[in-house]
Amino acid sequence: MAISSAIEDLIPEDHVCFLVENFIDSLDISVLEEDMKEQASCIHPGILLKLLVMGVLDKVRSSRRLAKNARENVIYMHLAEKLTPDLEQ
Repeated sequence: MAISSAIEDLIPEDHVCFLVENFIDSLDISVLEEDMKEQASCIHPGILLKLLVMGVLDKVRSSRRLAKNARENVIYMHLAEKLTPDLEQ
């Protein structure tokens, strides 16, 4: 049995995370990008927004839980593009 290396292969095609991803990608977040340039975060604001929106849909309110999901949950890994943001700050 071959193991797939693509996280997307583990997620059902009709999962809401793809809607979240497409919606956030369609937004003009240039103002947000400009505001966050001065902050130490190396994670793109669009990725953070995707995690926050997915968290709202999953009723996850804790930044620590969102950060944990980005490390352990394939849905959040996909949205985070396999990055592990430190949302605890």
